Amino acid sequence: MTANVFTLTLAEQVKLVKSGQISVTELVQQHLIRISELNPTLNSFITVDENDALAQAAMLDSRLAAGEDPGPLTGATLGVKDSIPTKGLRTTDNSRLLENWIPKEDAKAVARIRQAGAVIIGKTNLNEFGWSRPSEHDLNPPPWNPWNPDRMSVGSSSGSGAACSVSMASATIGTDGGGSARLPAGAHNLYSIKPTHGLVSRLGMDHNGHSEISPLGRTALDTALMLESMAGFEPEDDMSWPAEVPAYSENLEVNVSGWRIGVPKNLIESAPNEPEILSCFEDFLSKLESLGIELVDVDIRGMAEARAANFIVLNSEAYQRHQKSLRTDWSKYGPITRVYLLQGAFL
Repeated sequence: MTANVFTLTLAEQVKLVKSGQISVTELVQQHLIRISELNPTLNSFITVDENDALAQAAMLDSRLAAGEDPGPLTGATLGVKDSIPTKGLRTTDNSRLLENWIPKEDAKAVARIRQAGAVIIGKTNLNEFGWSRPSEHDLNPPPWNPWNPDRMSVGSSSGSGAACSVSMASATIGTDGGGSARLPAGAHNLYSIKPTHGLVSRLGMDHNGHSEISPLGRTALDTALMLESMAGFEPEDDMSWPAEVPAYSENLEVNVSGWRIGVPKNLIESAPNEPEILSCFEDFLSKLESLGIELVDVDIRGMAEARAANFIVLNSEAYQRHQKSLRTDWSKYGPITRVYLLQGAFL
């Protein structure tokens, strides 16, 4: 077995698997060992699917031996946020209401990454229903940030961020409504993106107008490869975007000289940012200019009103989805989740 392949990027791992330098089974085994070493401390995974992950790996190895190319993610081991349904694999949303739910079908985004050759290794931790703050009162205790284990991992795709950061998986999948994948990416030195609405289908999940299934990776290339495999038109999804998926991974090396990028400085300065964050942002802008990009100051008006409207929509829709079960199963919700949902009830 090639040592420490789990530390390589997703793209590097896939290249080794396809060239025959390591088997999918060996790669999955390395990630399983990594999970067994770190998860008891970091709580990144709620469920680890060891037996089925190895079975998926064996099937992919057989296909490779037969000369097949299973897809662009061949052998990559992925952790999936535990709010995204996975066929035959417990999906709890970190809530006692769904403690024993085993979905009969994959969400379409999960089905797509399986079709691309990826192995689902387990389900990652999150705030209850991806909505409240991290709490010891959830079904599973919160995950911790491997960069500073005295701090909680931020959410709500918190387990996905921590698991990807310390190579428990090649990459992970989260969801993002108001930063739930981008925030853990920032806190764990990762890349993430909230896809354009309708690009990655939510078919198989709830009919949500603001939250998107989102990739997290350790490099921009890994994240691009993930997004290419997750995205695509689903005719049965009325929110799905009927357009060809761009070749994101090929566009990473595009010449950006001559581009014009708007920078909403007034909006940025109005937010309570820490000094080191602002310093990094200014360095980033300088880097863009060094690449030949023209920065244009833009004034985006109405953002304060948009923020208030967003608060109303998010809270009201969250309560609408839970109002029946709140009445029938009040005690099964964590106390912090109840407070968050009752904000929506008040509105």
